[in-house]
Amino acid sequence: MKNKTKQMGTTKNCVRHQGIDSHILRYSKGQDMAELCIQNHFIMKKSTIFLLTAISFVLIIFNLEFCSAQATDWTWMKGSNAISQFGTYGTILVPAAGNNPGSRYGSISWTDNSGNLWLFGGYGYSATGTLGFLNDLWMYDI
Repeated sequence: MKNKTKQMGTTKNCVRHQGIDSHILRYSKGQDMAELCIQNHFIMKKSTIFLLTAISFVLIIFNLEFCSAQATDWTWMKGSNAISQFGTYGTILVPAAGNNPGSRYGSISWTDNSGNLWLFGGYGYSATGTLGFLNDLWMYDI
C-alpha cells in the first residue's frame, strides 16, 4: 500500500540515548513527558536519519520522524502520537495521505533503490483495533 508522506514541520525536543539493543527517545507533548524504548529502525537516506516504529513496555505508538545532519531535533513526519492507534488502510495500491499503519512493534523496515521506505508486519493494532500479528506491507514515498 503506497502511503504518500509529507513533512509536517512540527519539531520536538528529543534526546536519543544509546542502549545495548534499543534506544530511548524522550519527547514532550504539552506538559507530559514520556520515555519510549525504540526498536532499531533507523534508516539513513543521504544525510538524513529516519526513525520508524516506537514501543514501550506498556504503550505502543507508531511514528515516522527524521533528524538531518544539520539539525539537532527530531521532526515528526507522519503517524499518530496516540497510544494504541488502530491502522487506517484505505484502498490497496492507492496512495492517500490519510493511510496510516496501526501502532506496532517487532516489524521490519528497509529502503529500496528508489529511496522508498518500506514497513512490514509486526505485532500491533489492525484497522478494527484487534491486537495481534500483522501481515501488512506499507511503502512511504520519502
